Amino acid sequence: MTIRSILVDGESVEFDYSPDWKNEDNQQNWSSVSCLKTAADAACSTYTSALNREAVPHLIVSYERSVKSITEQQLEENSEKHEESSERPEEHGGKPIQTSDDKIVNVCNGSVVEEQKENGSEKGKENGIEAENEKVKNIKLVHIDYILEKAETGVHFVGNVLHSSSQLRRAHCWFPCIDSTTQRCPFDLEFTVSTDLIAVSNGDLLYQVLSKEDPSKKTYVYKLNTPVSAQWISLVVGPLEVLPDSNDISVSHICLSPALSKLQNTITFFHDAYSCYEDYLAAQFPLGLYKQIFLPPEMTVLPTSLGASTCIFSSDILHDEKVIDQIIGTRIKLAYALAKQWFGIYTSAEEPNDEWLLDGLAGFLTELFIKRFLGNNEARYRRFKVCLTKNSYYAFCSTE
Repeated sequence: MTIRSILVDGESVEFDYSPDWKNEDNQQNWSSVSCLKTAADAACSTYTSALNREAVPHLIVSYERSVKSITEQQLEENSEKHEESSERPEEHGGKPIQTSDDKIVNVCNGSVVEEQKENGSEKGKENGIEAENEKVKNIKLVHIDYILEKAETGVHFVGNVLHSSSQLRRAHCWFPCIDSTTQRCPFDLEFTVSTDLIAVSNGDLLYQVLSKEDPSKKTYVYKLNTPVSAQWISLVVGPLEVLPDSNDISVSHICLSPALSKLQNTITFFHDAYSCYEDYLAAQFPLGLYKQIFLPPEMTVLPTSLGASTCIFSSDILHDEKVIDQIIGTRIKLAYALAKQWFGIYTSAEEPNDEWLLDGLAGFLTELFIKRFLGNNEARYRRFKVCLTKNSYYAFCSTE
């Protein structure tokens, strides 16, 4: 990623950008490996140190807006009011009005303090007590002009297809952001691509329009009103085929042309899971239009990559009408990914140690779908496999 310039409220600012660190193995840890236990300890230590290095900010913006300039402006306004009031000492039936002499501007933050005399004692009354804690907390518009030519991770180019992955702390590798699960905000997204390509991203598609500067390109505008962390922002661009759900216009199924027939056969059940969750939770899908995209396995980095209102799957889970043994596994995978939209993306854990609770709630919804549409025996069978494998994730996502 190359950052050209940064503007804050239209003003050019200085910044310090350090590219992503390279993977560096700790030779000291690995040199002590002698058995499986020490190998696991070394791997854990390497992974922890890697996460700590990733937590260091890569982009630091230096922006100093003098508070003095703001307070000086307020002082000038107060002095002007004082001059006007001194010229007109009595108004409203001859009663004197309070002049700006009774107001003191706090030079630290520009808040106004009114002084009143009562029973011979002065009582300070602050108009902006909350403003005391908001030192120039104006909303800043930060414009970052950057180029991404060769992405190492986060977003992947394969032929004429681009897609992102939802790996932890990889969002900042393809667009500038605060890449933390605790930082959530709504997103307005615009993507300009060639007219023969389709851009699929998070939230609702507001409109698509031909570019005025280049008629051979088209701009897709998405809006995600629900605050999410940057990790859940996803993007797929390619010569895609869009198949709207026959039962719900708020759901779309997307793939490349060769897999369209399998996609049509695979997603016939999906409205059952979608309506089952909405009915049980007594709430509509919270993230706008839901889109699931299926890409060839040689293109994908992960079998399943979650995003806010989107999910990218490997197309090897698609099947035609002649396949029987793959149906149950595929339906459970799609149902589990949908459940994670509620518990995992829309609802997030405050601490990493609480992730198990969201996984359990998503698993509970998935088991509800299994019991209702695949039968109690299938649910019991998968619980039995949990007891054998002691792996709850296997129960809901395995295709075996």
